[in-house]
Amino acid sequence: MRLTANMTIDYENHHSVLCILNEFMLTAGRDEKYADRLISMQQEFLDGFRVLLLRE
Repeated sequence: MRLTANMTIDYENHHSVLCILNEFMLTAGRDEKYADRLISMQQEFLDGFRVLLLRE
């Protein structure tokens, strides 16, 4: 996904990626194995984002 000049996300060029991500999210809600991985991915994202915010 890329941000356009007005900071909106260009979803049309990434339809297949969004479909796969959506399916993964739906599966994570039904299967503990996927739910644990999703939680781990979210935590890693938040940890990385925090590191970026704390940089001087």
